[in-house]
Amino acid sequence: MIEEINKIIQKVVKSVSNGLVTEIRIEYPRPEMADVAICCTSIAALVKKSPTIIATDIAEQLSRSILFDSVTIAGPYVNIRFNNERLFYDAIQVPIEKNIKTSHAERIMVEYLSPNTNKPLHLGHIRNGVIGSCLANLLAAVGHIVIRTNLINDRGIHICKSMLAYQLFGNSATPESTGKKGDHFVGDWYVRYGNEEKRDLSLKEKTENMLFSWEKGDTEIRSLWTKMNQWMYAGFAVTTTRFKFYFDRVYYESELYQLGKENVQKGLDQGIFVRDKDGALRYPLSVEKYGVGPAGEPRMPKVLNADGTSVYMTQDIGIAIKKVEDFNLDRSIYVVASEQKQHFQALFDILKSLGYSWADKCFHLSYGMVELPDGRMKSREGTSVDADNLADEMALLAQNIIIEKTSGIDQEEVIRRAEIISITAISFFLLHYRADSNVIFDIKKSLSFDGDTGPYCLYTYARARNILERVKTEKGWSPLQSLTTDYSLLTTVEERALAIEILRFPEVIKEAANNYEISLLPEQMIRISKAFNRFYRDHQVIGEDEVLMGERLALVAATAESLKWGFSFFNVVPLERM
Repeated sequence: MIEEINKIIQKVVKSVSNGLVTEIRIEYPRPEMADVAICCTSIAALVKKSPTIIATDIAEQLSRSILFDSVTIAGPYVNIRFNNERLFYDAIQVPIEKNIKTSHAERIMVEYLSPNTNKPLHLGHIRNGVIGSCLANLLAAVGHIVIRTNLINDRGIHICKSMLAYQLFGNSATPESTGKKGDHFVGDWYVRYGNEEKRDLSLKEKTENMLFSWEKGDTEIRSLWTKMNQWMYAGFAVTTTRFKFYFDRVYYESELYQLGKENVQKGLDQGIFVRDKDGALRYPLSVEKYGVGPAGEPRMPKVLNADGTSVYMTQDIGIAIKKVEDFNLDRSIYVVASEQKQHFQALFDILKSLGYSWADKCFHLSYGMVELPDGRMKSREGTSVDADNLADEMALLAQNIIIEKTSGIDQEEVIRRAEIISITAISFFLLHYRADSNVIFDIKKSLSFDGDTGPYCLYTYARARNILERVKTEKGWSPLQSLTTDYSLLTTVEERALAIEILRFPEVIKEAANNYEISLLPEQMIRISKAFNRFYRDHQVIGEDEVLMGERLALVAATAESLKWGFSFFNVVPLERM
């Protein structure tokens, strides 16, 4: 319904403005004022008429539509009330999936997580993971063919640092012998290296020699590398399963890092790349787009070392090409931290210079850092927030809350509920901020059952389900029995406000998917939850008037279904009881 109404409004605005305005954003004012509103100030400025005249013209045309019960003017605003029966019919009976499908499905790859095999997943990885996973789910929901990909950075100088520390100080210890999870065990050696290097600067040269030996295929080094990576993968699997991240394809840097060399040579032959004074190959970036370096020189990222060994850009060129060849992609989305913004801008420019027109369909979904209240995380110094430890701590806090607020449930059920609450709290908190903003993670705030949080939405869903179960148990009645085309008894401001928020959800899903703006999803779930709780606070749902009760129960059921849909994008099955 919202999409249909929006089309009518856009058509009328275009007509009144003589084509000068082809699209205007509808607004959602306070429920007691209107269902939606149009501000005519910007239109009036373009057509050089007063806002009141423009508002009058728009209102006169909109009032002819049977979708609107009233269209009124308030200064420069046109306030619109939807047809009552149509409003509630669409909110209650039209499935969400009917209103979100795209007319042009594409093959889209979402690459996310991309961990290094020298440290366990930390809170920054989890932000990457929930953004990538949620975006993939949104794109799939609107009808695209989505390939979820993880590029594991399993080779390089950082991996050699944890390997060298273990080789020097490990004394054949294992995760089993120390009782540690595999990725935590290896991560400890990465931190150990950082501490040891401060005392022994010769370790830097030793790691470089180890990497050289690895690239030459040294049997002993390769064996150690394989063993430590296997420990990492076992640890990663536990964490990714817990947060419900999954992938259709996993690429490994060790298998692909040489891929870009052919294309770099091709670019050199075509004059796209140049050699610097040391013999390395570089790509001159546009001064207009990228500015200049500290000494006023053009920025020139390296694409190949002088000795012919690859750098990150080399492999990223090759991997980008391989992904398109493997899956015939229409779009490729990289979920990577904002620190790599210029790297990906340069990568896409290089691919386009090499003749790959699909480079315009590559997109870097940049996200900000996750910080602690006392500052930035640093993996090498061991100050990062480990994902497993965070989830454990939050699950324990959630258990305490459940035990305090609920009686009569066994410990196993307490643990199950607490796990869902904690993972939802983390995911929701991280996604509620715009991706490009930095986040200060607040454990207590994220776990709160009051306010703009995942647990609050979980609680609202459980409350709605409890109402439906109660009426089913007490009266043997399902809200489906009350489905009708006549919702004439639903007339209060709170009922209308809830119906409007439910109706907005499909449009929010589409906008979040189309614009890669995932924060819209939790925000709309919060809007629905708040509207429902206001409705439930002010109006009796289960009462003597069975017709009114049936209509309100149908609205309760629609609320639960909308929130359940929202949680599915987080890979969460919400709790029926809290």
